[in-house]
Amino acid sequence: MKRIRKITRHTFKFFIIPLFTLVFICAGSATALFYFYPKQKVLAIVTDIAEQTLKREVTASDIRYNLGGVRLSGVTILNSMNPADAPLIRVGSIDVSFKLSAILRNRIEIDDLDIHNAELTLRYVNNEWNLQSLLDDMKSGKKQPA
Repeated sequence: MKRIRKITRHTFKFFIIPLFTLVFICAGSATALFYFYPKQKVLAIVTDIAEQTLKREVTASDIRYNLGGVRLSGVTILNSMNPADAPLIRVGSIDVSFKLSAILRNRIEIDDLDIHNAELTLRYVNNEWNLQSLLDDMKSGKKQPA
């Protein structure tokens, strides 16, 4: 009987208390993340990075995020940086998962990218497809004129 009580106290002391401490730290970290990075701020950061990468106007209607990834809803990529231009791509939602090891090194590396309900509008203007123009601009790093 004494042996069972001793094991139970050891178990509580060495496993249960650290487990509760870990849960408390994770909950506090998540709360701090959502407090210091509200949805609109994160949405602005993500769309700005997408615009710099794609050299096109990018909009998104909503964002949901957690420690492991981001879900963008209502994403539209235009043919140029001109907001009046026609959309090149419309996406219902995009799920992006990040590599946690890269985040710990202050880098962003995409682990998984899932695209749902995508619509692509192809146009052939001036002997060039609009999709080819997007790929060329991404390679060269130049911005499309507005």
